[in-house]
Amino acid sequence: MMDLRQPQPSGRPPAQPCNGPPPARETFGVSPVGQLSIVIRLQGPRLLLAVTGPVAEDIMVFGQAPCSAGRNKRRNVAYLGLLPPPTDGVSDITDIYIARYGAPKPGTKVFIVTRQQQNGWEGPLKETSDIVPRTPEARQAAPKPALSLQPLMHTGCTRDAQGTTETPVPYCPDGSETREPGENAAKSALDGGGGGGGVEVK
Repeated sequence: MMDLRQPQPSGRPPAQPCNGPPPARETFGVSPVGQLSIVIRLQGPRLLLAVTGPVAEDIMVFGQAPCSAGRNKRRNVAYLGLLPPPTDGVSDITDIYIARYGAPKPGTKVFIVTRQQQNGWEGPLKETSDIVPRTPEARQAAPKPALSLQPLMHTGCTRDAQGTTETPVPYCPDGSETREPGENAAKSALDGGGGGGGVEVK
């Protein structure tokens, strides 16, 4: 019967003691990692980290599961992987995030934390977050003007509203008034003129 109190071989060589001095403490400058931006593409949401300068050391990326858009403080984060090489000033961390938490749903908030690392030393944490837009145009859509529900009102007199306005009489330069043919005939009948020609009204 095997005595479980005795140390059992693990199949790995024993660790060798470190005889050399520990590496000197690293001094980290300002992290080149900027803000997180989440955009919607045809294949789904993409998580993009802005990179504002050269990356001289490894940068660890940590994340939290998608949460409510109203949350202002993050909870515990998990290690996702190292920052992918940036392209045109942007590092796409979509794959390493989805591999752990899946694609975030529209309207949820994503927290990302980054930390510089070199020779076993770690720099300060840097936090950023963004909300997944609901549509591709959610951030660019301009607000539409509100439609007025006020009914149209006629501001003229009652006669104008009913369509009974008199037709204006054209003005002639010589001071005379031009009348319609029917009016000329009526004028001729009143004046006793039964001739066939038109009557000039002075």
